[in-house]
Amino acid sequence: FRRSSKSKGFTLVETIIAITVIGMVVASATQLTQSSLRISRSGMNQFIAYHLAEEGVEVVRHLRDSNWLQNRTWRTGLGDGQYMIADSNDLLSGARFSLQPVSDPSGAEITLSESEKFTRVLKLTSTPEGAMRITAQVGYEEYGKTREVELNAELTDWKKGPL
Repeated sequence: FRRSSKSKGFTLVETIIAITVIGMVVASATQLTQSSLRISRSGMNQFIAYHLAEEGVEVVRHLRDSNWLQNRTWRTGLGDGQYMIADSNDLLSGARFSLQPVSDPSGAEITLSESEKFTRVLKLTSTPEGAMRITAQVGYEEYGKTREVELNAELTDWKKGPL
């Protein structure tokens, strides 16, 4: 066999350029994956916080309706103030939850896992029209920053009719 003088392999320069290009592609893919995971975590935390706030409003609505079923005024136990949700052992009232006054929001902590901790505070205030405004605030830490979701609702004594 005759050997040609031209080499058919890669030169050292071509190999270095190929490794550099592959390295840049891998680094970009890694960065994209990290960004996607961060955005996903952020979206999940916001989703959880919103639904914890919505659950707080629903608990207050349930307590209002339980008051009617027990022939009490609709605002019994729902005075103006800041509250956290607690399990109720009062099986006679039909209410599974109760509201406990809270002065420090950190006392209303909800722990879902070691890394996911939320605080939920429900603020009840009376409106001039005789309704009750509920402000459910859920806070959480995310990447060193404090985030908050707030949900507002208004409840009325619907048995009386429209305001």
